[in-house]
Amino acid sequence: MKKLIIKSKIHDYEVCFQSELHPLTALKYDKNAIFIVDSNVYAKYADNFEGIQFERIYKLDAIEENKNLETIKILYSYLLKFSTKRDIHIVSIGGGIVQDLTGFLASTIYRGVQWTFFPTTLLAQADSCIGGKTSLNVDGFKNIIGTFYPPTKIQICTKFLESLEEIELQSGIGEIIKFHLLKRPLPESIDTIESMVQDIRMGKYLDAIHSTHLIKISYIKDDEFDTGIRNLFNYGHCFGHAIEATSNYEVPHGIAITMGMVLANNLSLRRKWLSRHLCETINYELLLPNLIGKIKQSYFEPSKIIECLKNDKKRVGNFLTIILMRNDQLNAIKADDITEAEVIQTLSDVKWERC
Repeated sequence: MKKLIIKSKIHDYEVCFQSELHPLTALKYDKNAIFIVDSNVYAKYADNFEGIQFERIYKLDAIEENKNLETIKILYSYLLKFSTKRDIHIVSIGGGIVQDLTGFLASTIYRGVQWTFFPTTLLAQADSCIGGKTSLNVDGFKNIIGTFYPPTKIQICTKFLESLEEIELQSGIGEIIKFHLLKRPLPESIDTIESMVQDIRMGKYLDAIHSTHLIKISYIKDDEFDTGIRNLFNYGHCFGHAIEATSNYEVPHGIAITMGMVLANNLSLRRKWLSRHLCETINYELLLPNLIGKIKQSYFEPSKIIECLKNDKKRVGNFLTIILMRNDQLNAIKADDITEAEVIQTLSDVKWERC
């Protein structure tokens, strides 16, 4: 079994990689463990919770509308009824929404308690589970409040991925592609990334997840609290978060990020920061083939996209902020001088063809 130890100024934490669910079933013997579980995950894996007292399992509807302070207040009330206080052990099982909610919960109740995270989606296993961020939405603003508070332990069990729908796998693949394009000192070849994507589609997950973690760790070791180079992980996210909002979250996160990378690349092309050959190679060979589901033109209404970009928390000054590739060595930069006209032109440039 592979393991990683991730250093953090908050507390070091361990990531364990395995295919089966043995670590979950072993936790039923932990008398301080309280399980907060995505209700859909619980329905699929109920047998693995046998032997755990029913009152120690909280089933959560993991939808974007519930990622807010109102849900946190409900969870506070739930935890307060247990006699165990600072020794409580939160075990959260689900995707990124469950992670955000339970991470924020663990960081704030009793000024911080231990928690273990079992990510159950490819996106959460490959990306969001490490790095320590927790985020909540407020009044329609996405991820506007939060904390940095990594789990004590992360259990990557790829058995969970066997029950995912195709669109959920594609969502995770989108983020994995992003990280491998951002690999330092030089990105991997397009052929290498394509080969890795094919392995994932054949059910070979562990190597891709592990290699993605190593890329992410190479950034966060220098910028744990997201004040500098870690901002570059938002490649695809500025447009992507806007598309999530304009689609009313019909478009899954990783699919929206894939669309966001396509748009960002075309904006780089428009600025002559990226060659047409490389822009089209990345878009047509890696990104567009990762899009499934109906793409509606209403997702790309310029006024709505621009309004979302204006509310992006990464924005500074009067212009818009988007992470762009600067040259054919794929050096990403945070561009804080994007005009509304550039966004409108880029949205009109991209034709959402399928490869």
